[in-house]
Amino acid sequence: MYKVFIVEDDFLMRYSLEVMLNNEDDMKVIGKAENGEEAIKKISNEQPDIVLMDIRLPIMDGITCTKLIKEKFPNIVVLILTTFNEDEYIYEGLAYKANGYILKNINNDKLIKTIREAAKGQFIMPEEVAAKLSNRLHKLYDHASLSMKLNKIFDYLEQDNIQLSKKEREIVELVLEKLNNREVAKRLFISEGTVKNYLTVLYTKLGVKNRNQLIDYFRKLDKKQLN
Repeated sequence: MYKVFIVEDDFLMRYSLEVMLNNEDDMKVIGKAENGEEAIKKISNEQPDIVLMDIRLPIMDGITCTKLIKEKFPNIVVLILTTFNEDEYIYEGLAYKANGYILKNINNDKLIKTIREAAKGQFIMPEEVAAKLSNRLHKLYDHASLSMKLNKIFDYLEQDNIQLSKKEREIVELVLEKLNNREVAKRLFISEGTVKNYLTVLYTKLGVKNRNQLIDYFRKLDKKQLN
Protein backbone atom coordinates (compact mmCIF):
# COMPACT_ATOMS: atom_id res chain seq x y z
CA MET A 1 0.00 0.00 0.00
CA TYR A 2 1.50 3.32 -1.10
CA LYS A 3 1.02 6.06 1.47
CA VAL A 4 0.43 9.34 -0.37
CA PHE A 5 0.57 12.90 0.95
CA ILE A 6 -0.95 15.78 -1.05
CA VAL A 7 0.39 19.35 -0.85
CA GLU A 8 -2.01 21.60 -2.76
CA ASP A 9 -3.63 24.90 -1.82
CA ASP A 10 -6.59 24.55 -4.19
CA PHE A 11 -9.38 22.74 -2.31
CA LEU A 12 -11.05 21.21 -5.37
CA MET A 13 -7.76 19.93 -6.76
CA ARG A 14 -6.77 18.53 -3.38
CA TYR A 15 -10.15 16.88 -2.87
CA SER A 16 -10.31 15.34 -6.36
CA LEU A 17 -6.80 13.90 -5.99
CA GLU A 18 -7.69 12.41 -2.63
CA VAL A 19 -10.89 10.75 -3.90
CA MET A 20 -9.17 9.40 -7.01
CA LEU A 21 -6.18 7.94 -5.16
CA ASN A 22 -8.26 6.42 -2.38
CA ASN A 23 -10.23 4.51 -5.01
CA GLU A 24 -7.07 2.57 -5.91
CA ASP A 25 -6.45 -0.69 -4.06
CA ASP A 26 -2.75 0.00 -3.61
CA MET A 27 -2.91 3.68 -2.58
CA LYS A 28 -4.09 5.62 0.44
CA VAL A 29 -3.95 9.35 1.09
CA ILE A 30 -2.65 9.66 4.64
CA GLY A 31 -2.38 13.43 4.81
CA LYS A 32 -2.92 16.80 3.13
CA ALA A 33 -1.51 20.29 3.46
CA GLU A 34 -2.33 23.69 1.98
CA ASN A 35 1.19 25.13 2.17
CA GLY A 36 4.79 24.02 2.43
CA GLU A 37 5.24 24.89 6.09
CA GLU A 38 2.23 22.82 7.12
CA ALA A 39 3.42 20.00 4.87
CA ILE A 40 6.86 19.77 6.52
CA LYS A 41 5.32 19.43 9.99
CA LYS A 42 2.81 16.76 8.97
CA ILE A 43 5.20 14.78 6.76
CA SER A 44 7.69 14.55 9.63
CA ASN A 45 5.01 12.77 11.67
CA GLU A 46 3.23 10.73 9.02
CA GLN A 47 6.18 9.53 6.89
CA PRO A 48 4.45 9.00 3.51
CA ASP A 49 5.96 7.03 0.64
CA ILE A 50 4.98 9.59 -1.98
CA VAL A 51 4.32 13.33 -1.90
CA LEU A 52 2.38 15.12 -4.64
CA MET A 53 3.72 18.68 -4.44
CA ASP A 54 2.16 21.75 -6.00
CA ILE A 55 4.64 24.52 -6.84
CA ARG A 56 2.77 27.74 -6.13
CA LEU A 57 1.91 27.59 -2.44
CA PRO A 58 1.38 30.26 0.22
CA ILE A 59 3.80 30.71 3.16
CA MET A 60 6.35 28.24 1.75
CA ASP A 61 6.48 27.35 -1.96
CA GLY A 62 6.63 23.81 -3.26
CA ILE A 63 10.25 23.98 -4.41
CA THR A 64 11.53 25.04 -0.99
CA CYS A 65 9.34 22.39 0.62
CA THR A 66 10.74 19.75 -1.75
CA LYS A 67 14.29 20.74 -0.84
CA LEU A 68 13.59 20.39 2.89
CA ILE A 69 11.80 17.06 2.48
CA LYS A 70 14.61 15.54 0.42
CA GLU A 71 17.21 16.77 2.92
CA LYS A 72 15.39 15.20 5.90
CA PHE A 73 13.78 12.21 4.18
CA PRO A 74 15.70 11.34 0.99
CA ASN A 75 13.72 8.12 0.48
CA ILE A 76 10.38 9.89 0.17
CA VAL A 77 9.33 10.18 -3.47
CA VAL A 78 8.40 13.78 -4.33
CA LEU A 79 6.47 14.36 -7.54
CA ILE A 80 5.99 18.01 -8.48
CA LEU A 81 2.64 19.07 -9.90
CA THR A 82 3.38 21.68 -12.53
CA THR A 83 2.03 23.51 -15.54
CA PHE A 84 3.82 23.73 -18.88
CA ASN A 85 4.90 27.33 -18.30
CA GLU A 86 6.68 27.02 -14.94
CA ASP A 87 10.16 26.55 -16.43
CA GLU A 88 12.29 28.02 -13.66
CA TYR A 89 10.54 26.00 -10.99
CA ILE A 90 11.13 22.84 -13.00
CA TYR A 91 14.89 23.45 -13.12
CA GLU A 92 15.02 24.24 -9.41
CA GLY A 93 13.06 21.12 -8.55
CA LEU A 94 15.54 19.04 -10.50
CA ALA A 95 18.41 20.62 -8.56
CA TYR A 96 16.69 19.78 -5.28
CA LYS A 97 16.31 16.10 -6.20
CA ALA A 98 12.61 15.91 -6.97
CA ASN A 99 11.71 12.46 -8.31
CA GLY A 100 9.77 13.79 -11.24
CA TYR A 101 7.13 16.08 -12.61
CA ILE A 102 3.46 15.65 -13.37
CA LEU A 103 1.62 18.11 -15.60
CA LYS A 104 -1.63 19.20 -13.99
CA ASN A 105 -3.64 18.47 -17.13
CA ILE A 106 -2.68 14.76 -17.09
CA ASN A 107 -5.60 12.34 -17.29
CA ASN A 108 -6.49 10.25 -14.25
CA ASP A 109 -5.36 6.87 -15.58
CA LYS A 110 -1.98 8.21 -16.61
CA LEU A 111 -1.59 9.96 -13.26
CA ILE A 112 -2.14 6.72 -11.36
CA LYS A 113 0.27 4.87 -13.66
CA THR A 114 2.87 7.62 -13.22
CA ILE A 115 2.66 7.50 -9.42
CA ARG A 116 3.18 3.72 -9.45
CA GLU A 117 6.20 4.06 -11.75
CA ALA A 118 7.73 6.72 -9.52
CA ALA A 119 7.16 4.55 -6.44
CA LYS A 120 9.18 1.81 -8.14
CA GLY A 121 12.14 4.16 -8.67
CA GLN A 122 11.54 5.60 -12.11
CA PHE A 123 12.29 9.27 -12.69
CA ILE A 124 9.22 10.93 -14.17
CA MET A 125 9.67 13.50 -16.93
CA PRO A 126 6.78 14.32 -19.31
CA GLU A 127 7.84 14.80 -22.94
CA GLU A 128 6.86 18.48 -22.90
CA VAL A 129 9.00 19.14 -19.83
CA ALA A 130 11.91 17.09 -21.18
CA ALA A 131 11.88 19.15 -24.39
CA LYS A 132 12.09 22.40 -22.43
CA LEU A 133 14.86 21.05 -20.23
CA SER A 134 16.81 19.90 -23.28
CA ASN A 135 16.47 23.34 -24.85
CA ARG A 136 17.72 24.98 -21.65
CA LEU A 137 20.73 22.66 -21.49
CA HIS A 138 21.60 23.40 -25.13
CA LYS A 139 21.54 27.12 -24.37
CA LEU A 140 23.81 26.61 -21.36
CA TYR A 141 26.20 24.56 -23.51
CA ASP A 142 26.21 27.22 -26.23
CA HIS A 143 26.94 29.91 -23.64
CA ALA A 144 29.83 27.91 -22.17
CA SER A 145 31.21 27.23 -25.65
CA LEU A 146 31.04 30.93 -26.56
CA SER A 147 32.79 31.91 -23.31
CA MET A 148 35.65 29.51 -24.04
CA LYS A 149 36.08 30.85 -27.57
CA LEU A 150 36.01 34.45 -26.39
CA ASN A 151 38.64 33.83 -23.73
CA LYS A 152 41.02 32.68 -26.46
CA ILE A 153 40.14 35.68 -28.63
CA PHE A 154 40.64 38.12 -25.75
CA ASP A 155 44.07 36.57 -25.09
CA TYR A 156 44.88 36.99 -28.78
CA LEU A 157 43.83 40.66 -28.67
CA GLU A 158 46.01 41.29 -25.64
CA GLN A 159 49.00 40.00 -27.58
CA ASP A 160 48.08 42.60 -30.19
CA ASN A 161 48.00 45.29 -27.46
CA ILE A 162 44.20 45.61 -27.48
CA GLN A 163 43.12 45.59 -23.84
CA LEU A 164 39.44 45.08 -22.98
CA SER A 165 38.17 45.60 -19.44
CA LYS A 166 36.12 42.97 -17.62
CA LYS A 167 32.92 44.91 -18.26
CA GLU A 168 33.77 45.39 -21.93
CA ARG A 169 34.33 41.67 -22.28
CA GLU A 170 30.98 40.94 -20.64
CA ILE A 171 29.24 43.33 -23.03
CA VAL A 172 30.92 41.75 -26.05
CA GLU A 173 29.74 38.31 -24.94
CA LEU A 174 26.15 39.47 -24.47
CA VAL A 175 26.13 41.29 -27.81
CA LEU A 176 27.34 38.10 -29.48
CA GLU A 177 24.45 36.30 -27.76
CA LYS A 178 22.20 38.73 -29.67
CA LEU A 179 20.95 40.70 -26.67
CA ASN A 180 19.93 44.29 -27.36
CA ASN A 181 21.15 47.24 -25.27
CA ARG A 182 18.21 47.10 -22.90
CA GLU A 183 18.70 43.37 -22.29
CA VAL A 184 22.45 43.84 -21.79
CA ALA A 185 21.79 46.62 -19.27
CA LYS A 186 19.33 44.45 -17.36
CA ARG A 187 21.70 41.48 -17.29
CA LEU A 188 24.64 43.58 -16.02
CA PHE A 189 22.60 45.82 -13.68
CA ILE A 190 23.70 49.02 -15.42
CA SER A 191 21.82 51.69 -17.36
CA GLU A 192 21.12 51.47 -21.07
CA GLY A 193 23.10 54.71 -21.52
CA THR A 194 26.11 53.12 -19.84
CA VAL A 195 25.91 50.20 -22.25
CA LYS A 196 25.93 52.63 -25.19
CA ASN A 197 28.98 54.39 -23.74
CA TYR A 198 30.83 51.09 -23.38
CA LEU A 199 29.95 50.13 -26.94
CA THR A 200 31.27 53.45 -28.26
CA VAL A 201 34.61 52.80 -26.53
CA LEU A 202 34.64 49.22 -27.88
CA TYR A 203 34.01 50.41 -31.45
CA THR A 204 36.98 52.76 -31.16
CA LYS A 205 39.29 50.12 -29.65
CA LEU A 206 38.41 47.54 -32.29
CA GLY A 207 38.21 49.90 -35.27
CA VAL A 208 34.58 49.16 -36.08
CA LYS A 209 31.62 51.50 -36.59
CA ASN A 210 28.60 49.66 -35.24
CA ARG A 211 27.19 46.53 -33.57
CA ASN A 212 27.05 44.49 -36.77
CA GLN A 213 30.69 45.24 -37.56
CA LEU A 214 31.63 44.30 -33.98
CA ILE A 215 29.90 40.94 -34.38
CA ASP A 216 31.62 40.35 -37.74
CA TYR A 217 34.95 41.33 -36.17
CA PHE A 218 34.71 38.58 -33.56
CA ARG A 219 33.38 36.02 -36.03
CA LYS A 220 36.42 36.61 -38.24
CA LEU A 221 38.75 36.29 -35.25
CA ASP A 222 37.02 33.07 -34.24
CA LYS A 223 37.62 31.59 -37.71
CA LYS A 224 41.22 32.79 -37.56
CA GLN A 225 41.67 31.02 -34.23
CA LEU A 226 40.26 27.79 -35.69
CA ASN A 227 42.71 27.98 -38.56
